[in-house]
Amino acid sequence: MKLSSTPLLLACMGSVIAGCTTLPSPEYTVTNDEKFNLQNAGIIVGSIDDAAYAGADIQFRDTSSGSTYTITDANASEFSMWLPAGTYSVSAIGPSKAWLGTYSRPLTFSVSNGAINYIGDLSYGCVQQSPNLAWYGQRYCGIGSLPEQCTTAHPLTSMCIIDNQQQAVNAFKDRFSQFADTPQMSALMTSSE
Repeated sequence: MKLSSTPLLLACMGSVIAGCTTLPSPEYTVTNDEKFNLQNAGIIVGSIDDAAYAGADIQFRDTSSGSTYTITDANASEFSMWLPAGTYSVSAIGPSKAWLGTYSRPLTFSVSNGAINYIGDLSYGCVQQSPNLAWYGQRYCGIGSLPEQCTTAHPLTSMCIIDNQQQAVNAFKDRFSQFADTPQMSALMTSSE
């Protein structure tokens, strides 16, 4: 009986490539978090305006420490999660494992502890004249690369932010009544150079 190494080789290569697209940071949400609360973090609330990207994962990167936080299956109508106070950028976004990374002018925002921080509704395919236009493209990783070593060589789509703060925060407070009295603030994402 002759054994072929081809299936084993393909399985190993597939695992390595899949490892490049996996974002290893933990998921934090307002319903299952044991680490964060209103004393040591803030709640971010936002949405994805394009139904085609509903269910996307979004990675936020702390611009000072480099720490990353990922929300999985971001719902088109609303997503929320805890983040410690600080300034963050959207470092990766996409459905399943088809990550888009920052090409230019990443979307950034600041979080304050003890508040609901509304970061905006993320919209894809914005026109050039849109304020706070950011560009994202397909991430490329070498074999064995860590996610922070991936590059984005070409723009694929533009993204901008729509402000629907009152509607989004009211929907969040209706869903999570324990935060009904929590102060809210605007932390709208903007694009940075």
